[in-house]
Amino acid sequence: MLTIAAFSMGKRMKKFWSQAHWLVGITAGVVLALVGATGAILSFEDEVQNWLNRDVRQVEVRDTAPLAPDALLARIREQRPDARVASLQFSSEPDAAVRASLGRQNTLYVDPYSGAIASGEGTTGRDFFRNVRSLHRWLVAGTFGNRDVGRHIVGVSTLLCTGLILTGLYLRWPRRAGNWRNWLTFDPALKGRPFLWHLHAVIGTWVMALMLVMTLTGPYWSYTWYRNAMYAVSGVERPAERRNEGQQQRDAASVVLVDAAWRGFGSAVGEFRTATLNLPQKAADPVEIRYVSTGSHSRANNTIAIDGQNGSVVRHERYADKTAGGKFMSSVLAWHSGSVFGVIGKTLFMLASLAMPVFTITGWMMYLQRRSREKLLGRRGNVPAQTSGGAGQVSAQMRSRL
Repeated sequence: MLTIAAFSMGKRMKKFWSQAHWLVGITAGVVLALVGATGAILSFEDEVQNWLNRDVRQVEVRDTAPLAPDALLARIREQRPDARVASLQFSSEPDAAVRASLGRQNTLYVDPYSGAIASGEGTTGRDFFRNVRSLHRWLVAGTFGNRDVGRHIVGVSTLLCTGLILTGLYLRWPRRAGNWRNWLTFDPALKGRPFLWHLHAVIGTWVMALMLVMTLTGPYWSYTWYRNAMYAVSGVERPAERRNEGQQQRDAASVVLVDAAWRGFGSAVGEFRTATLNLPQKAADPVEIRYVSTGSHSRANNTIAIDGQNGSVVRHERYADKTAGGKFMSSVLAWHSGSVFGVIGKTLFMLASLAMPVFTITGWMMYLQRRSREKLLGRRGNVPAQTSGGAGQVSAQMRSRL
């Protein structure tokens, strides 16, 4: 009797989770399909923009040594007297232009060997990716829509996606779970609804771990409470919000020399992948340089503060010295996009993002096929007792294969 009761309870539980899975899938799944498609487009944004703007962002390599920061700044002031440079970003690549930031979303590309400012703006594709990012985060593009509403819809849908992943794993659990072929291989001989279900399930198994990483990190940008929880779980104190400190004070300040700090940085660090030199507001302030070490991912930021007068190190915060939680929280975006694993990771995460529209399409196709079948059988007066959808509707032929 206990065995029969347990079997009946298990069957009811499976029916409940099956209905919950398809109900969330055909609603939130539409949003997740858009979020997944736009996330895939954003995966190689930097590489695409660098290629589109290669005439501006790349320079001719010369035999002469690159100019020091003070000489670069002097050349920029000669060509653009109105420009107020906030930072200079250097790259270890000899053909990369120096990026001189003038503030939010305003950048000049400068030849490191001559100090000449590129004639183009280097912004081809920027508006496209900006709109894609707005769709990805807030479901709005350009100036249309309400970001707060879109942010909540995306946040809730992302949280529900975690439930879809876990319930999907539960619903597709094969009879012979120890056989890896039942989890990871696809049978092309299947037809109709079993074909769609198997395609849905197998792709989901392949990308499950990657999707969990994306869905568990995604709400970081949607909800403050979730972000605070991530910091708490990671055992890391949340950093204070950065303020846009008086640009007017920097504008009015006299020219600040940074060559001594740059030489001190070279002595203390040596080789680097990228280094962003933030100009201090006052000559007496330390010069802060954020850099990524050679061989590290793009979000593995180190920070060093150097006395601008004598080049001595005032403070040095190394990424390698952080705790595991500290490393994770300082590179959440790298984990979310897969760039923490390099080009291979970004490619795999991009493919996992592209799987979201596949899940939505196959889920809707199975749902519509089931509704059509119910209507047909209903007209014949032969409605089956089991109409829960999902794994419960897979044919006996397919069950035997699992």
